[in-house]
Amino acid sequence: MSGLSLFTFKFPSLLKFDIARTSNKPFLHNLRTLFHIGSVPCDTYMRERLDEIAPAVVRPAYTALFSVLQRSKILEQFRFFKDYHLISVDGTGVFSSNKIHCEQCCTKEHKNGTTTYHHQILEAALVHPDQKVVYPLCPEPIMKSDGMLKNDCERNALKR
Repeated sequence: MSGLSLFTFKFPSLLKFDIARTSNKPFLHNLRTLFHIGSVPCDTYMRERLDEIAPAVVRPAYTALFSVLQRSKILEQFRFFKDYHLISVDGTGVFSSNKIHCEQCCTKEHKNGTTTYHHQILEAALVHPDQKVVYPLCPEPIMKSDGMLKNDCERNALKR
C-alpha cells in the first residue's frame, strides 16, 4: 500500500516520499486513513521491495484495463480518424548512476572516460484531443540488446 500511495500522491522520488512521511503530519494522517498504513517503510526498504517486482507481474492489470475499455465501448470515444486511435509514445529514463549497475543496464560512455549506467522505459497512452482522460498502455523496458551498437533504441521496444 505504501508503494501505491507513492504513485497516487505523485512523488518525484522515494527520497521526497521519505521526507514527507517523517516531517509532514497531514500527509502521514492521509496515509493512515486512505491507505490503512500503520507503519510507513523508509525509502531503502521501499526500494528493496519494489525492485523485486518483475515488470511482467503488472502486465495483467493493463490487459484487464484494455479489456474493460473494449467491452464498455470507451475505445469508440477515442476514435480519431476513421477506425484509428491516437497513441502517444515516449521513452524516459527511470534510473541513472555512475556507480550502481546491473547486467541489464544500458551504458553511456563519456568523452572524459566515465560511464553512466541507466535504465529506460517506453510508455504509451491512448489519447484523444477531445477527451480529458488518457489511458496508459503497458510500459516496455528499453533493453541493452534493443540498440545492438546503440543502446537507446525505442523503436525495437515499440515493436515488442
